[in-house]
Amino acid sequence: MSEYMTPPLTEDKGGEYICMAINSITGKHSNASVLLTVIGPIKSVQIDTSQPHALENYSYNLTCRTVTFWPVDRYDAGLYQCMATNAVGNVTSKDYMLHVNFGPEEPTIYGPDFGETERDAVFICSATSVPPSTYTWWFNDSLVANTSEFRAGPLSLNMSGTYTCMAHNNVTRKNITNSTMLTVIEAIESVMIQSNTTPINYENITLTCHIVGPFDTIYWMKDNMQLNLNASETDSFMYNFEKNMMHFTPLTINSNGTYQCVATNRAAHHKSPHYALIVNYGPLNVNISGPESAKVGASVSLTCSAVSQPECNFTWFLNNQSTPVGKGSILKFNASESQTGKYHCTATNSVTNITMEQSKTFAIADHASASYIPNKGALLLMGLYSFFAHLLFL
Repeated sequence: MSEYMTPPLTEDKGGEYICMAINSITGKHSNASVLLTVIGPIKSVQIDTSQPHALENYSYNLTCRTVTFWPVDRYDAGLYQCMATNAVGNVTSKDYMLHVNFGPEEPTIYGPDFGETERDAVFICSATSVPPSTYTWWFNDSLVANTSEFRAGPLSLNMSGTYTCMAHNNVTRKNITNSTMLTVIEAIESVMIQSNTTPINYENITLTCHIVGPFDTIYWMKDNMQLNLNASETDSFMYNFEKNMMHFTPLTINSNGTYQCVATNRAAHHKSPHYALIVNYGPLNVNISGPESAKVGASVSLTCSAVSQPECNFTWFLNNQSTPVGKGSILKFNASESQTGKYHCTATNSVTNITMEQSKTFAIADHASASYIPNKGALLLMGLYSFFAHLLFL
């Protein structure tokens, strides 16, 4: 077996190579040949184009092995590669990003149909386009802005009219417009809830919505929820509406809440500041807690409580005395003979002008457990009972 290794190949090294085998003893020989074709290597592969931009709906060529788009459209955009192959291998080009320029399509305008005097109206113009469009805004044939967002204002009545947005593509050289109509109306300047009546449980009260400026409708909200036009069986309190007034017929504790009046026109809904309605009621469920007896000298604390809005003022009386023995919800004293008897607590609500009373008897513990000693009145009754009993058995 014999091996032949060529020097580095060049194109002139191509041709027929012959191998001859000779037997030195027999003198016989034999030939075999092979044809070698030398092919040059693929040195580089690159995608090129002679056109500066790919424009949608126009012809566009890529050159490597030539690829023609007729016409090219936006969905042809993407990464392309060219692969060159010969008998000994292949080479792939670097990625080529094809950008297809198109548009702009008809702009979409976002903005209000109505605006209020002395306020702003904001319009946004958007159009599908590659590269992104530039925008200009026009009103009454006058250029008013060169951005996609246009803020008109402060508005006046003579600013009603047609506003036009033009989208322009700097590559495709195309322009397209769209328009919107703005109507300027007199503004609602302020909305405020007013009431001159102190809210008291089970009394009628009216809230008035004071509005500055022309309006179309009014509705009311409680705790951020819109109220029905009239109270229904599912509502926890009674009310009705009349023009710009809300009547409570009557107030109840369930009427408590945060209210808003909302005045509307064709441009906006204007909410009043929050109005906190706090229903005053009571006092209810007046109660005295504390010991009924204690030993002489012991510290005693009696507590008077009541359900009320606002909180009650408490006054303490002992027995039938007209002079109070204390003020406040807690009465403290040291147990003694002079401190025994019936304690009265009066609870007064300064808003509802209602006063309720509760009483509790306090005694000295030693006396409560001692033997019963009748007083003079009891002895007299016992004597009379004995006398009449004697007569019955005569």
